[in-house]
Amino acid sequence: MSFTIHGHEAGVLIVATLAKLCIAMSFASAYVYASEVYPTSIINAAVGFCVTCGRLGGTVAPALLAFKLSDDDNAYLEDN
Repeated sequence: MSFTIHGHEAGVLIVATLAKLCIAMSFASAYVYASEVYPTSIINAAVGFCVTCGRLGGTVAPALLAFKLSDDDNAYLEDN
């Protein structure tokens, strides 16, 4: 995390925990907001699609990171 002082693991842990809390709160409020604004049939399809995409991304992201870190000459995931 670039905005914390390097070498202070406790600060990084606190900031990461607060970030996780904010993300969880935003997801909870998005579900409530969607249920108030849109009809049920649209909510079911859209929320299902978004949850599926989020879970697929969460599943693939660690593998892509490991793939990127394993080989510096990787032509598929270049840092520009």
